[in-house]
Amino acid sequence: MAAALLLAWAAPLRGQRALVLPDPGSTVVALSVDLNAGGIWDPAPQAGLSRLAGEALLEALRPQLRSLGAGGRLECERFGLRLTLLAPPSTWRAAADMFLDAIFHPAVQAEALDTARARLQRSLRFQEGDPAAEIRTAAYDAFFGEGHRWARGPCGSAETLDSVTLEAAQSAVDARFEAGRASAALVGPVDRREAEAVLLRVFREPRPPTRLPLPDPAPLPGARDVETPTITSWIAVVFPLPREPDDEATRLLAQHVLEGVRPGPGHSSVVDASVEVERFGGGGALLVYVVADPASARDWVDRVRALVDSAGATALDPGRFELLRKRYRGARLLSLATPEARAGDAADRLLFEHVYEWPVRRIDALTAERLRAAASALGPPATAYLGPISGGTASLDRRPARP
Repeated sequence: MAAALLLAWAAPLRGQRALVLPDPGSTVVALSVDLNAGGIWDPAPQAGLSRLAGEALLEALRPQLRSLGAGGRLECERFGLRLTLLAPPSTWRAAADMFLDAIFHPAVQAEALDTARARLQRSLRFQEGDPAAEIRTAAYDAFFGEGHRWARGPCGSAETLDSVTLEAAQSAVDARFEAGRASAALVGPVDRREAEAVLLRVFREPRPPTRLPLPDPAPLPGARDVETPTITSWIAVVFPLPREPDDEATRLLAQHVLEGVRPGPGHSSVVDASVEVERFGGGGALLVYVVADPASARDWVDRVRALVDSAGATALDPGRFELLRKRYRGARLLSLATPEARAGDAADRLLFEHVYEWPVRRIDALTAERLRAAASALGPPATAYLGPISGGTASLDRRPARP
């Protein structure tokens, strides 16, 4: 029964927690583990605790992995952590056994904790004052509310990492680094049965991971202005997703919005733009960032809203939709070109939806009506502006009071 949950070629199965995606053409094996153990679980004075503890586990494991030609890395998000192993086909099994044991039988070492802390603090201090980081902070302050625990940076700060003790790090991994809070995917030139046996050592129970926590109170459409002496201005428009979003259609919508805001003919004032979909408990958010000339930057808030409103009001005509889907297919598959990207995507799908389907099938199943429904399901957006403010008004928070 449990082994059946790992069959990736079968029809999608509800309750999957781990799977194997054999890829004979790959030159590397990738194993991604998504853990429901992210920044929102950390106490405010120790923000980044989960990330630092995970980095310490990888730091201690690094010499052993290196001897096998392998390596590990960690990414932190609001909802959780992703730990990824990359290993040669010749040594992947030994590396995967070490990797999974380090995660699910964790023992934090003092020297590794200090080394990981120093490296992370250097990286975090380097980001201080970066407008790209500051607009994200302002966007989440507007979206969740300043001081809301979901608004703070999920990866911590140089100051909060200072307070993390060995005991706190060990307590965090003991409580949160467990298979019942995780999903995993393995991709590469592997024997399916051998790879399934490796994952079944950890993921024995055919049940979905622990449900992700919900933001409380829920996001509201607030606004935040931050004055800074930059030569360009940054705007963020953050739309809340519904409780159970149509993930692939929402990502197609992100592509549609990006094509409407990125630099190009008719957008001469735009320097850069990006659109992201972030998932977390209770749905997630569609985040639109535009960097533009200060004279026109605020206009892009209304333009972004209009793009989404238009997409939600009327389905695209068949010809225009098909061209959009073709462009999206190319961008989406390019983003999944590496084994580690495919493993991460599969682990995400299992964590949030408890089911996996091949990306090409998900894309081919998209319709103009699903795109319209995804756009119309978005809630009212929060907005943030960072840049010169006429009249010298500083750091205005225009978020409405909660009822």
